[in-house]
Amino acid sequence: MSFIHPGLLAFLAALAVPVIIHLLMRPKPKRMLFPALQLVARRKKRNVRRIRLRRFWLLVLRLVLLAAFIFLLARPLLPAASYRPTSTEWITALAIVVTGGLIFLVSELLWNRRASQQHEESYRRSVSATAVITLVVVVVGLLVGWPYGSRVFADAQSPSMDADDDVPLAAVYLFDTSLSMGYIREGQSRLEAAAELAEQHLSDLPSGSRIAVADSSTNVRPVFFRDKEGVRAKIDSLEPRAGGGALNRSVREAIRTLEDDRSRLIEDLGDGPAELRRDPFARAVFVFTDLTASSWDSSQIVSEEVADPAYPVFFVDVGVTEPSNIGLADVELADDGVLAGGIATLRGRIVGVNPTESKVPVEVRVEESADSEVVRGQKSISTDGTGTFEFRIPVDHAGFVRGTVGTTVGDPFSADDRRFFVVRVVDPPRVLLVSDSLEATYLTGEALAPSILVRQNLARFVVTRISTSAFYDAKLDEFDAVLLVDVREPSDRQWERLGKFVRAGGGLGVVLGTAVESFAYNSAEAQSILPAELLVNLAFEPPQRLVSGDRSHRVIRRLDEFEGLTELTAWDIRRHWKVAVDPTARELLKYTLPGEPRAALLTATVGAGRTALMTTGLGSSDWNDLTSAQWAFVALVDQLTSWLIDLSGQRLNFRAGEIATVRLSESATTDTANVVLKLPSLEDQILPVSGEQSEITLDPFEEAGLYRLTVRRDSTTDSTWLAVNASDRESNFERVPAERLDETLGPDGYDVITDMDGVNLELRETTLGVEAGPGLIIILLLAFFGEGLLANRFYGGRGEEASGVSPTEGRR
Repeated sequence: MSFIHPGLLAFLAALAVPVIIHLLMRPKPKRMLFPALQLVARRKKRNVRRIRLRRFWLLVLRLVLLAAFIFLLARPLLPAASYRPTSTEWITALAIVVTGGLIFLVSELLWNRRASQQHEESYRRSVSATAVITLVVVVVGLLVGWPYGSRVFADAQSPSMDADDDVPLAAVYLFDTSLSMGYIREGQSRLEAAAELAEQHLSDLPSGSRIAVADSSTNVRPVFFRDKEGVRAKIDSLEPRAGGGALNRSVREAIRTLEDDRSRLIEDLGDGPAELRRDPFARAVFVFTDLTASSWDSSQIVSEEVADPAYPVFFVDVGVTEPSNIGLADVELADDGVLAGGIATLRGRIVGVNPTESKVPVEVRVEESADSEVVRGQKSISTDGTGTFEFRIPVDHAGFVRGTVGTTVGDPFSADDRRFFVVRVVDPPRVLLVSDSLEATYLTGEALAPSILVRQNLARFVVTRISTSAFYDAKLDEFDAVLLVDVREPSDRQWERLGKFVRAGGGLGVVLGTAVESFAYNSAEAQSILPAELLVNLAFEPPQRLVSGDRSHRVIRRLDEFEGLTELTAWDIRRHWKVAVDPTARELLKYTLPGEPRAALLTATVGAGRTALMTTGLGSSDWNDLTSAQWAFVALVDQLTSWLIDLSGQRLNFRAGEIATVRLSESATTDTANVVLKLPSLEDQILPVSGEQSEITLDPFEEAGLYRLTVRRDSTTDSTWLAVNASDRESNFERVPAERLDETLGPDGYDVITDMDGVNLELRETTLGVEAGPGLIIILLLAFFGEGLLANRFYGGRGEEASGVSPTEGRR
């Protein structure tokens, strides 16, 4: 036993006070003249014995009363154990007390049959009561106290025990709120089934239990509820979300919540010895989940946190053993930005888990207004895992095209039946072609804006061709991209203007040729934006071919999709510029020079803009035969220019859980700007924007659907649409294998259960102690009551006892 306030035990010295008072106030017999001296002496002797017995018990009760009060103030701590007597112990103790009472009554009846004087009866009654009380105490100690003490001692030495109805529970209910928990079975989602199990368990908890509710979609540390209604309200508010985090990360946080709660309780108890502090709570983490692999991150190991048996982890499995699902996966746009009059290409595939249909219809819908959609295509796709689809959506006008693609066949899991997309449609970009000779830019200009399409207003680009001499007066801010085609000697002034243009978000393409002077391209101003340094102009003997370099680059991917890359690599390259590539540049195309691969097409990002460098000419038969590739040559020029301009302006399509950074228009970079994000649930979020802020970063998306970011300033309103889709992993109902759980949590760190019955919880060995205050209060009340009763009887008859004459005898 230890004490929270051990200093108060010094007041135990006050126990000497009742003893001293008792000795000082001992009654002294009065001297009386009486003829029958022998009778008086005999009665005096018996009265003294009876008074001593009563005095002894009165002294004991007063000492117990004072000691209990002092111990109560000192707040003793007992080791954690089950101190509540069992029903057998209660019945045995009660039976012994009742038996003692019966013995006392029987003895009284037997003695009353014999004639005796009152003082003899009083003495005999005191002796009988003392004997019976002593016997009861001894028998209770042997038959009840000894087994009880042995049990409590053993329990305190090894405080593991099954959590029964008597042990309050401090637990965390952790709910898996990933989308897979929305799977419907028998009219009930997996999350609803988990909530039902949790509420049933909650109803059966003993008084004093404390529950915290957490979910895998939020990073907020849960708090404990003391009332069950608060727990139920929190559980009822949960719903599946697309942006849920890893479940094992949430398990770690739940365990830390229990540890922090224990630490706070220790602080509240004071400075008692740590070795005797025991936790009065059974503690556990209950994870309500369908145990799908999509909600698990095996890279996050938490076995160290769950190795302590004081915090057992129970996975309450509410999953379906044989789910059935048909959904869409790998849905993506070829480009987030498309030119007006062009085509937006949308691709994806159908995934099936125990599908009920061999084929399903897939249709794409485009929103024409807030409450109106138009079907733009429909196909029947196989569900055997090989079914893919591609929709080509014509776009005519500048703005944002938003829509959905999905199946029209319902199944138990609807979260992957529909995917969202947004395309930014822009007017034809303006491109400035600069060359020493206008003839040198003719083929490049025709590739970007064919004359026949220009006359029909169908060209993808608006092209302006000027000579180098006119470049000095050109207003670059009126163009989206500038292409220098075999320009002999750009001045530092021109490079300075181009640098500002690129860093502000413009695109610069440089095509080398015969007229180029390397020193002009190797100046400090030029090298600050170019992806390579020019070394020497060389001829290939024999001619070489092109070969792909960085196949992940968007330009190469698009050429490869149309097999344009294969066509380009079939034509000869006779001359080129050998360059020293900047480490930050990406090599899209190379030459097939044996043993010494050299860069043919380089790209780089500079500030907010982009640059590209072609080390062989375009449109010059002396340098190569690329123009003979015809449509492939046009595709190369078109895709490279589109990349330089960055048509989408920014990424518009995201996965749930990702963070988006959106560039703000100039109207938002003032203190009067109002930025509002409308969620798919139609809820508005006001976003703070500072006066000089040029972009805004959004919190991780938690909901799939279409988002609208609106910037309002005075009478100007600019909007940007974003599409968010759930991860494709949610469509995979593969269950997390036991091996992965063992690897992440440790073989002994968890249990998997399907209901809440028979859950065994263990109390921690070195946690909080149990305060003995309630027991001491009971002892204090009993001692107070007994002392008052005995003192009243003792002092009420004190004069008669001292004189040895009873009132009855006096009347005789």
